[in-house]
Amino acid sequence: MDSSRRSISFLVILSAFMAFASLATDIYLPAMPVMQDDLGGSAALTITSFLVGFAIAQLLRMRPFMTNTLCVTFFYVAVYAFITETPIIYIRHFGVDPQYYGLFFGVNVLGLMTVSFFNRGLVNRFPLSTLLKAATVIASIAALWLLADGLTGALGLWGIVVPMFFVFSMNGIIAACSNAAALSKAPDKITGAAAALIGALQYGGGNGIPLGTR
Repeated sequence: MDSSRRSISFLVILSAFMAFASLATDIYLPAMPVMQDDLGGSAALTITSFLVGFAIAQLLRMRPFMTNTLCVTFFYVAVYAFITETPIIYIRHFGVDPQYYGLFFGVNVLGLMTVSFFNRGLVNRFPLSTLLKAATVIASIAALWLLADGLTGALGLWGIVVPMFFVFSMNGIIAACSNAAALSKAPDKITGAAAALIGALQYGGGNGIPLGTR
């Protein structure tokens, strides 16, 4: 009986807070044009920014969502670093003829296409988390190999080309599986904001590489 009364009391209090919040909003909104003129801002932008920020704040507290989102974000940082710097590394550092650079780059695209093709069948046989872990491990090992050869130069050009092939090819699994896994963890009501955050971090983080290497 006491438990039932507490539940009803909690429901009444929560409903009252929601009613006051709605009333406060109704009072606040008509004043927006005046506030906009006085402060020189944009009412529409203010409301939009608040709602977007509110949605993102909810997403940032969701560990499974952010884990998958950061996975694809850091992967794209590596991919964009490769795209940005390999012309300098291959052509200037290793002396590759510019007419053959497209061949070296195209091999990675071929690997990506191949992995993407097989990934369509793999997702029907294995959980997304399993595929993502396997692809991340392969990419991480290849990245460590790439780092070691970059520091020592032990295998020369092929010490860069071969491990980068494995890193780049894993894009066929990591990008698709990370995005799908992340969105599956987001509530339906904020799926749009979740997709926007993934895209912003994924491409924003990658596009920051050219700025950081100049």
